[in-house]
Amino acid sequence: MKYTAIYDVSKALLELIRGKIIPDIVAKPEDVGLCSPADHGDFSVGIYLYNMDLSESLRLSGKQIEGLMLQKHPPVVLDLFYMITPYFKTDIKFLAEQEQLLFGKVIQAINDNNRIFTDTSEPIELETVFPDSEEKQRIWNSEQSYRTSLFVEAKAVIIESLHTEKVSRVTDITIGAGTKRS
Repeated sequence: MKYTAIYDVSKALLELIRGKIIPDIVAKPEDVGLCSPADHGDFSVGIYLYNMDLSESLRLSGKQIEGLMLQKHPPVVLDLFYMITPYFKTDIKFLAEQEQLLFGKVIQAINDNNRIFTDTSEPIELETVFPDSEEKQRIWNSEQSYRTSLFVEAKAVIIESLHTEKVSRVTDITIGAGTKRS
């Protein structure tokens, strides 16, 4: 993938979630967006990329052949971690119900569509993850008050290297044969 790989995966996840929760849980597509918990604006549901790590599921090393005389450096392979948080502005009587319906629908969507596709990549595997309480508190360690959220991992997002090197190929070979002396 190109340098846009992270954004492309975020956009594909956003479209998947929009497609599954509208209009049952959220009225309009523009009510679901990419945002941080500290700045969620008018979104009813926010999707936040909170962490990136080198991939544990895929490691690519060694140079790749690019034509007859070029080799490309190996790509960087990342796992992306997202937090999906409801910010509903509804009557308190219905808030918990609406949040729980959202979580159920998103878990179902990730389970049923555990691969997403972008224009420039192999399928990206999605998995619902369940961080422990300490990890959740670390993620929410901000001025914002904690909200129950759902966590999703996108595995093996590839960002290609642009660095290439010229190489020379073997063009001549000399093979000698001799007699064995005793």
